[in-house]
Amino acid sequence: MVAQRRGLHRFPDAKILSGSNFCDVGFALDPESDGVTVIAALDNLVKGGAGNAVQCMNIRLGLPESLGLDFPGLHPN
Repeated sequence: MVAQRRGLHRFPDAKILSGSNFCDVGFALDPESDGVTVIAALDNLVKGGAGNAVQCMNIRLGLPESLGLDFPGLHPN
């Protein structure tokens, strides 16, 4: 399997997701087996309990659900 370091067909880099509410998905094709390997990376603090708490608070207060959750991360591209 071959995955490029940059561009659309690359494996996710967890560093660029730090502090964000995003999930980065990458894949690699295996021509020998016609299989696909899919890998996902996320920051489990924001994507997990803390992000869920902010989302629930927004709903409870009648604010836009994604308010405060679209931060690009600590290490954007």
